[in-house]
Amino acid sequence: MTLTQHPLSAAFPAMDSHDFDALLADIREHGQREPAALWQGQVLDGWHRVRACMALGIEPKLLKLAEGTDPAAYVLSKNLHRRHLNASQRALAIVTCTDWARSGRPKKDAPGAPFSEDAAPASRDDMAKAADVSRSTIAQAKVVATKAA
Repeated sequence: MTLTQHPLSAAFPAMDSHDFDALLADIREHGQREPAALWQGQVLDGWHRVRACMALGIEPKLLKLAEGTDPAAYVLSKNLHRRHLNASQRALAIVTCTDWARSGRPKKDAPGAPFSEDAAPASRDDMAKAADVSRSTIAQAKVVATKAA
């Protein structure tokens, strides 16, 4: 089985090797407790769980998200506040997800386009509020995101 990480999942920093080793040990001892979420055949949430299962030779548990799921809203909801992210990492995740929601999703009138126009924060103020950072931190994140693209 070949699985790839969705770009929205990659908007969040990878686990460091110490945390990944701890996840490996936990899955080895207890199994995978939470399934990874798939959207359009890619891992939207649970990338580290999938990697750990693959490293252990275990078939990962997967949950296929329903049609109509807004992937940007989903990944932000699952990751923005549950991880130990600093302000810059939260800002970059918000900017990356917002940019993807604007360019990576089908147009509203495209067949099967499930996303609302309000799926991701629209303005710098909205993004700053969602990430709990200043407008200038969002501006800096936009520069970093542009250079990474």
